[in-house]
Amino acid sequence: MVSAQLGKSEKSKKALLDAARELVIENGYEKTTIRAICQKAGFSIGAFYHHFSNKDALLNESFIYFDDTLDIEAFRRYDAMNAVDAVTAVLVDQTAFTEDIGVHLMREYYRALLKEKGIGAIDTGRLYYKTVRKYVEKAQQEALLTNTTDPDRIADLLIRHVRGGLIDWCLHDGNYNVTERTKAELKLVLAAFLR
Repeated sequence: MVSAQLGKSEKSKKALLDAARELVIENGYEKTTIRAICQKAGFSIGAFYHHFSNKDALLNESFIYFDDTLDIEAFRRYDAMNAVDAVTAVLVDQTAFTEDIGVHLMREYYRALLKEKGIGAIDTGRLYYKTVRKYVEKAQQEALLTNTTDPDRIADLLIRHVRGGLIDWCLHDGNYNVTERTKAELKLVLAAFLR
């Protein structure tokens, strides 16, 4: 019974996140109200506040949903690659996920993240961080990457590089393909650690 309630709670939370994302893309962040989000999702305002303290907190959490794409299928795909390619694929997939959301919503996300001082996006306990680290460590074990640098440090550097690229993309109003640029730049960054 408790797990069924948790499942229902997670579903309502996801519905609110999805509704907010759609409305912000359609109308812009400032014009998207909590009431409109709740109406689109089919939930009460009380349900909104059960999950989120405000609209910025919802926006912050919506971008962490990349972790949900890291499912059995994704790991099968990554595991079939050599570990360096897998590290690159995880980072490029995260970039593509973000690019699909759009530059305007990304700007709002960074604004909200800085305003709320949320740690969700930089939480090293996230599956995204753990996955990047997993494949860095695997690449070190397979002697593809140097083992003179701690795998946490390499994973952190790579993730920060990708985040910096996304911020640059926002500053340039999304006028270039950030996924392709990330893919090319990761080759340069990873070259420093190749054996």
